[in-house]
Order: sequence, then structure tokens, then C-alpha cells
Amino acid sequence: MKPLLCILSLLQISAVLTEQGGLRLNWSQLRFSYSSTQQAASYSEAQEQAWQAGLAGFADMVKEVYRQQNIASQHVPAAVASASRHLFLQKTLFFADFKAEHQVSGSMVRLFPDAIIPHQHSSRKDRATAVRNTGLLINVAANFKPRVLYEIKDAAGNILFDVSHVNRQAFKSRLMGRYFSRDDRLRIRAQVGNNPYTLQAQAIPAGHLQVDASAWEKFSNDNAAILADSRIAIVLPE
Repeated sequence: MKPLLCILSLLQISAVLTEQGGLRLNWSQLRFSYSSTQQAASYSEAQEQAWQAGLAGFADMVKEVYRQQNIASQHVPAAVASASRHLFLQKTLFFADFKAEHQVSGSMVRLFPDAIIPHQHSSRKDRATAVRNTGLLINVAANFKPRVLYEIKDAAGNILFDVSHVNRQAFKSRLMGRYFSRDDRLRIRAQVGNNPYTLQAQAIPAGHLQVDASAWEKFSNDNAAILADSRIAIVLPE
């Protein structure tokens, strides 16, 4: 019974969710979803119209997400084209008077193509492959709104880590990491392994994080490949 209890406990844990532009973003599983409802002369027509209406409004939803995430809108057409080809119909709800509602989901990584990475960091340290830990776990002490692109800085404002340090292939799979609630231990372990390096961070303006410079240096000297591989879990307070 223990494995079953573990699975049930995991299902009850809330993922980190936000809603932007009509899209529900699941930052723990890197999935998005939306709903589209239409009424027609028959249920089959309502289903087709609901699907088409969802596709028609998808670009505007993605554009609003990009605006809220402060990402250049020039990448929206490519994002829409990529994500819309891989939409998944989770379920359809039927209501009286021939009304149908589609609940649709897709992969967040397809919403943010690696073209949004402005340039690739190429320092010798970031090309290193030595790793002592299995991932990086960042405990955020105060409220922090999940962001696709963020920076980690020290107290002096120096940038210690940003998206340019992330390998493009890793970004296509994990973006800059995933966000979790503190009790989501199984998913955190899946993201950063059994021996992550733990850092404490403060949320600072413009959607970035601040850490102790000496603690960061201790981690990054021996774990450069973890950053390039985006094996990062950002744990948010309750």
C-alpha cells in the first residue's frame, strides 16, 4: 500500500500555477492549458467551432503571456506555430442547448523557443563538465512570481546567472528550471536528483533573485554543468 499512498499524496500536492492571458501555466510540470466554449446547432458542430475558436484566440493568449513575461513579441509567431502543432485535447464537456467546452493542453517549452536566448555564454567555466552535485535547489524566502527568463544576482547587483548560461538543448527541455511548492518533494527530486546543492534566495525587483556571492561561487566552481543543463528547482514559499 505504501507505493499507492505515495502516488495519491503526490497527486494531492498543488503544482505552482499561474494564469496569464487566458493560459493556465503549470510551472512544476511545464504544461499550459486553456478552455474554449461554443454553442451551435448540434454537439458535433459545437465541438468543431470550439476547437477553431481556441486556435483563433491562441496567438493573442501567447502574446499576452510574452508581454507579462517581458519577452520580445517578435518570437510570438514561432511560438504559436510550434505549440499549436502539438496541442492535446484533454477532455470535452457538454452542456444543454448544444454547447461544448474543450479543455486543451500543451507543452510550455514549445511556447518559448530557444530563439529567445539572446546569446550563448561561452566562458571556459560554463563549458566544464565537472559536477559534484546532482542539481541546484533554490529556496526563495518571499513571494516570487514564476518567470521564464530570470537573473540571479549578488548583493552588489552583479549578474551571476541568466539564460545565456543555459545550453540551448537543455532550454528546449527544461527552460531555466521548474518551480515547486515546498511539499512537492518527489517532483523536486526528479528535477534535481538526490544530492542537490541548496541556496537561499531573496526576490528582488524586476523578477530576479538575489543570493550570497560566496555561496554561489562555492556552488558554481564545482557544478558549472548543472547550470548549463538547467537542472534547477526553484522552491516557493507557501
